[in-house]
Amino acid sequence: MRVKSKYKNSMTCVNGENISFDHKGIADVVEPIAMRLSCRPGYELLDPPPPVTIVTIDGKRYYKYKDEFYPEYLNQGNAMSYIKDKALEYCKGRGIDIGSSEWPIDGADAIQEGGKEDAYNLPSYEDGSLDFVFSSHCLEHLDKYKDALKLWIQKLKRGGILFLYLPHKDMKLWNPGGLWVGEGHKWIPTHEALTEDFKRLGLKIIDVNKDKDTYWSFHIVGQKPGGKQVKKKEIEDTEVEVDPWNRVSDFPQ
Repeated sequence: MRVKSKYKNSMTCVNGENISFDHKGIADVVEPIAMRLSCRPGYELLDPPPPVTIVTIDGKRYYKYKDEFYPEYLNQGNAMSYIKDKALEYCKGRGIDIGSSEWPIDGADAIQEGGKEDAYNLPSYEDGSLDFVFSSHCLEHLDKYKDALKLWIQKLKRGGILFLYLPHKDMKLWNPGGLWVGEGHKWIPTHEALTEDFKRLGLKIIDVNKDKDTYWSFHIVGQKPGGKQVKKKEIEDTEVEVDPWNRVSDFPQ
């Protein structure tokens, strides 16, 4: 896709990639980068993306975007409700729900942007004081998500649980620059990346869903060393409810 910048013969950076604009202020880039640039002042798309349309199939409504079908409920929020039962298997005792909005998980203190605490600041909670930290569809909003993860783990007791629920990369309308999120999502979470992050930060991975579930999302669960250890579940035993219209996307990554 082509993007025009008001800054001719210039260069900018997106996700660590340098983008050069010619003497007319034009650059040819892949769609995810084009969408991110179009959200910035001084940049515009010369090749508009295809529109999102609503179609009805077998009595159910879907958003159609570039020949991909996304169930209508994906645009209605409350992602936590789709993982709540699974999360409550692990999230017991005293905990916090980071980025909870109006839907904190049972038994957790709600941590929301703009309050005394947020994803990067938890002054009311002593290090090693929490049984669990839960977060649903929040980490992808953070530029410095690794710093946030380090803090969250620091607040856990030995044996404490970190449970993350995140958008799957195949849901392109949620990718950075996507038509539904714009610049609100900063990066694309994957189970591979989070697995490496958890291991680097000293967590034992006890549950992970490598595929997308009904809400086109995945979860990963880590436990802090020490204390009573939860038995690691075999990945093959993970039950995944998949919408019949979920398909591997043809979009470029």
